[in-house]
Amino acid sequence: MKVDVTLSVNDVKQEELCNKTVIVIDSLRATSSILTALYQGCKKVIPVETVGQALQYEGLENVVLVGERYSKKVHGFHFGNSPTQISRLELQDKTIVITSTNGTKALQKAKRASHILVGCFLNASHCMEVAQKLRKDIMILCAGRRGRFAIEDGLTAGLMIQHLCSQLQPVECSDIALMLKNNYATQKEQLVSLIRSGATGRTLIETSQEEDIDYCLQVDLYPLTGVYQHDGIVKCTNPLLLV
Repeated sequence: MKVDVTLSVNDVKQEELCNKTVIVIDSLRATSSILTALYQGCKKVIPVETVGQALQYEGLENVVLVGERYSKKVHGFHFGNSPTQISRLELQDKTIVITSTNGTKALQKAKRASHILVGCFLNASHCMEVAQKLRKDIMILCAGRRGRFAIEDGLTAGLMIQHLCSQLQPVECSDIALMLKNNYATQKEQLVSLIRSGATGRTLIETSQEEDIDYCLQVDLYPLTGVYQHDGIVKCTNPLLLV
C-alpha cells in the first residue's frame, strides 16, 4: 500500500486522486466539527463551498446551518464552525449543512477519489483503519489555511501515517509522508504548544475560541469515521461495503 500527502487544498492535482482513498484533514476545525456532529447523532453532514449554497437549505426542517469565514461565524447561520459548541447539541436525525474557509473546499476537490474519508486528531486511528480496509492507495489531503500548509493538518497526517505503518507492512511512503511521520514522532510531546503557536491556533486564541484547540487535539476520542457519499457525509458503519 502506498501513502502520499497533499499539503494544502491549492496543491490538489485531480489526476492524483483517481482510484485512491482520500482522507481529508482540516483539524482546526471543519473535519473535527463534522466528526463531532456525527457522534452527536447527526444523520448527514452536507459540505458546501459557498455561503450562498448553504443558504439554499435555510428554513428546511431539521437542517442546521454551520459556517465560518476566516474563523468567524457566518451571519445568519445557527452556529459557527466550532466542534466544542457542536458537542453540546442534540443532533439526532438532524442534517447539518456546513461551509468553511478551507475544509469544505478540500472535500469538494476530493470528489474524483474512489473513497473520501473525514479525518482529524479525534479519529486518527479509526480513520486510518477504515482506509486500510478499503485496499486502495491512500492520499491524505491537508486542507491547510488560505491555500498554504497548516501545521495542525501536517501533524495529524503524521500521526495517521505512523499508525498505518505500525499496523501494516509494507507501507510505501512518499517523501512528504515519511517527513510528516517522522516529524510527528519527534514533536508529539510538544503537540499542544506547536499548534497553539501556528497561524490557525493564534487566530483562534485571538478570537477567544481557544477552547476549540484543546477540544480538537484529543487524539482518538471518537471511534468513528465519516465517509462522503453522494451529497453528504455519513458514518462509515462497514468499510467492506464500500470496497
